Amino acid sequence: MTEPAVNPLSACQVAFSTLDMAGTMAWYRDVFGFVDSGSNPGQGGEDVAAMQGLPEARLDMAWLVDAQDFFQLEFFQYTAPAPRPRPAASSWSDIGYVAVGIHVGDFDETLTRLRRLGAEPVTATAGSAPGRRVLVQDPEGVLIEVMEDDVRRRGGGLPRVSRPSVAVMTRFVRVVVPDVADAVDYFGASLGLPSADPAVSGPAHATVWEHDDSVESAAFWAGDFLIEVVHYTDGRSRPRPDDYRLSDQGLMNVALGSRSVDDYRHVVAGLGPAVRSYQETHLGPAVVRYVADRHDLSVEVLAIPDPEIERAAGFAPSALPG
Repeated sequence: MTEPAVNPLSACQVAFSTLDMAGTMAWYRDVFGFVDSGSNPGQGGEDVAAMQGLPEARLDMAWLVDAQDFFQLEFFQYTAPAPRPRPAASSWSDIGYVAVGIHVGDFDETLTRLRRLGAEPVTATAGSAPGRRVLVQDPEGVLIEVMEDDVRRRGGGLPRVSRPSVAVMTRFVRVVVPDVADAVDYFGASLGLPSADPAVSGPAHATVWEHDDSVESAAFWAGDFLIEVVHYTDGRSRPRPDDYRLSDQGLMNVALGSRSVDDYRHVVAGLGPAVRSYQETHLGPAVVRYVADRHDLSVEVLAIPDPEIERAAGFAPSALPG
């Protein structure tokens, strides 16, 4: 394996498969202040299915952006394959992407908006100002860690703020894994992401998640965005179903991207033999592929070197507040 010394890509997207795309996106706008950045309905066909590793694909997609340059939330609503709902007994200790961390400008006002919409927190508020944390669930059951502070500042990362009028930033994803060593090989060795101290997410983090001796963890920087992997050694984590599909309701994956195709090629060249790579897809000079490890944890890798394609792909706001 040709191992990238440093991954030149940054996290540029967190993707969701939804049962109610319009309602879920409205919730993210109303609670946190995310901003619409376009949509692309009626997509699908053999190329999309092959790119995502699905037997078929028909879907609508739309995007929201936050304060960061070249970053988005991507929302899918599939008509084929029909998205299977999250199991009623699902837990945040089950295998897969389980949570998104969101840094907000006004913690108290965010909680007020949540309660106004009937979304009570699922944990007590942990920590003290200006470092409070709390967990909530979005309308699709995805866990959101609402953060008053910003993990980027602890990690020494450089700001990517390009929209100061938007007072929200997506800061990390949390992944429950069957094996931390496999995750280190996948995110670290194969994808080339530099390691981070898991404690960088802050002193309130462990309290919110009720960490104990049954937890092993690792973390990685994807630009100034944190990917945290957690393994529960006491066997509480349930595996994904054998017939799991990326289109099933919930968090799909995180995307690593650049405006340089050379950066993309550098990372793809370093993928190890244990990484499954799906069909590469082109849109003019832009290029994208989905990859997965042996536990079927998906990561999208992409490059968009053209500003017009970048806007068409939902990385620019339709309109800004004020």
